Amino acid sequence: MTRMKKLLLALGSIFFLVVCERDALAAVIEQVFVPEPPTRQDDPLWKEALSFWEKREKSKNIDQTLELFKKLAANHPDQIEPELWLARVYFIQGVKESQEKKGISIMKESGRHSQKVLQADPENVYALYWLSSAIGFADQANLADPVIKKLAEKIPAGRELPVPEGVPAYREALAHWDKRGNLDEARRAIDIWERITQGDPQAFAAYAWLARAYYWLGENGETREEREKLYHRGYEFGVKAVALKPRHAGANFWTGASLARYAKEGSFLRQARLAPEIFHYVKISIQEEPVYFYLGSSRYIGYCLAYAGSLTRRFLPILGFDPERVVPLLKLSAVFMPGYLETNQALAECAISLDDPVQARQSLEFVLGQDPKSLPPAEAENIFYQNKARKLIKTMKLD
Repeated sequence: MTRMKKLLLALGSIFFLVVCERDALAAVIEQVFVPEPPTRQDDPLWKEALSFWEKREKSKNIDQTLELFKKLAANHPDQIEPELWLARVYFIQGVKESQEKKGISIMKESGRHSQKVLQADPENVYALYWLSSAIGFADQANLADPVIKKLAEKIPAGRELPVPEGVPAYREALAHWDKRGNLDEARRAIDIWERITQGDPQAFAAYAWLARAYYWLGENGETREEREKLYHRGYEFGVKAVALKPRHAGANFWTGASLARYAKEGSFLRQARLAPEIFHYVKISIQEEPVYFYLGSSRYIGYCLAYAGSLTRRFLPILGFDPERVVPLLKLSAVFMPGYLETNQALAECAISLDDPVQARQSLEFVLGQDPKSLPPAEAENIFYQNKARKLIKTMKLD
């Protein structure tokens, strides 16, 4: 395909998404950052409610969806699934509401239904997610501490990707990976994982770790060309991992993250062209594990706003999303796992984009004031983002 044809295709895609399908694009973005609660088959109203939900780009269909889920909740007071869906639908309605006071009121209704679920099932991860998110979007993150701490307990123990038993090479690779603050050690781990894939084309875990590792090298790349190459390499290995396990949260997360960073290093047209694929990977990751990698979904939203700047601020309201609500969501994630410093780094970059130097300084000072070893699995990342925070303070003249 010639460069001119690629350009025309990209421009056509942008026109279709932004001008012709604004509501559809809003629905796609909504799905990317929203986990899917469970459903039931024991009442015909479920089929009808979900049918209206699939056509929720129209407000009247959201209203009808709410009415049907209210009936389901009334018909089956012992079931939590209708309450979970009421929490979700009210949350989406609150996100799309342009009037702040009304939006907050709707968010509180979402939280009320989540609380009903938690009364019956205190460990329900979906209810914890919706309640904490509703509080965060209502800019009441200070009220969310008990809920967030409970949600944080849901983070699976151990590493963020699988380590097969009985294969010593993985342990050898991880011994190097755990010292990845030294990039040569990260490269040694990569060499081992690549050798594993050469001997076993079905080595899912090795492909997934390679996506994760090349993403890390990309973050540390010194030039745009170097970062592009490394991010794209991570994406290529991620695609192989996803082909073997299409619904794996970690594989999809790192594949999408690598592709998103690769897109960021390129032109706006590249970003527009790759956005649907990025959304696909991140959506599956969140559906499978809503709190994956320290609630990483919030950082996707924050970086979207920070990187695209005024362009994003212009388009988010068109999509029914108030840019000012991004900061409360990131604050919520910072409460969720304060030891992972990238969240506050993303919050600072987002605040700078929104011309809020007070919040930016507060977040950067928090990053710089923490012990990077407070979250041992992320020590290397924490040191990296502390260094980035120092540079950002000087660049943005916040000091």
